[in-house]
Amino acid sequence: MIVEQQAGLYAGFQACIRGAIEGGCRAYFASPSPLHAQLLNEGARRFPESHGTFVQAAHPVEALSMALGTAQAGLLPLVSAHYPDFLAMQEVLQQACQQELPMVLALLLYQAPPFAGASPLAYPYPCFMAPWPASGLPLLNLMPASLSQLYQLTQEACSLALHLRQPVVLLLDPHLLNTMGTLHPSLAVPLEPLLQALPRPELRWPDCALARQQQLHTLASRWLQHWPCEGERRFSLLATGALGGWVLDLDWPEASVLVPESLCPLGLDDLWQQDPPAEPVYVLECAPSQLSWRLQQRFPHVDIRALSLDWYRAIPLDLQVRILEAMHALV
Repeated sequence: MIVEQQAGLYAGFQACIRGAIEGGCRAYFASPSPLHAQLLNEGARRFPESHGTFVQAAHPVEALSMALGTAQAGLLPLVSAHYPDFLAMQEVLQQACQQELPMVLALLLYQAPPFAGASPLAYPYPCFMAPWPASGLPLLNLMPASLSQLYQLTQEACSLALHLRQPVVLLLDPHLLNTMGTLHPSLAVPLEPLLQALPRPELRWPDCALARQQQLHTLASRWLQHWPCEGERRFSLLATGALGGWVLDLDWPEASVLVPESLCPLGLDDLWQQDPPAEPVYVLECAPSQLSWRLQQRFPHVDIRALSLDWYRAIPLDLQVRILEAMHALV
């Protein structure tokens, strides 16, 4: 492949598979889908090369059921699917939670647009911020915003699954899977020593799962990228996924930028409870807007405003201009 001829150059789907293998995954299960065909093909090639196993299933629920048996055998499995299939996986995921079986579910956030002009990116914020009906707890999840974060958070999802003994969802923006670039080393403290320092509660499920998630909230700020304003702060911008990564790359002399890389645990809880912003916070989303409504319910003391943008197939060159125009239209 041309990609392999470029030393240190990775596509997003390659970074995800590499992070999963280096994170400890030894089995990969997926069903054919044009939405994540590149991820499936890369895993089918790389896992056997790393003394792992790849099995192609006929349906995502079958892939998850195979992963359930693999986790029972003591191996960490990786499963990939896209969001519409996630709704059919609830029963198997419930069994994985009740049996305290670690696994990583790479969920591609893509679905048919709900209406004309809507974004096909499925950001299921209600599913991953509110308690999950099957267990009464939110599903732990990580949402990378850049290519390097995709590689790093895939490894951290493996560590979380092994330490907490439960499924961890990796929310993948389709833009990132098709992005190409170099993987920059992380400057953050390694996650594994921090997890080992957390005490293990001797409780039965679901009390044990609840105690583990409460412990994990002490590390929530780790999954929040916060770029403070160097001058007088007039407003703040908040975005997730690839859009958040694009906003971080722009120059904002009068604004701070917030990019949550996890919806549970949510790093905004500690940040806004200790120092709630006095200026308005604009939540950047592609229509239909969901995150701003959820955050308004969770933080009623913060001036949160929804800022809907058009969906783009690639990074728009005039993104900063479009954001400022949308802000002025709200005033």
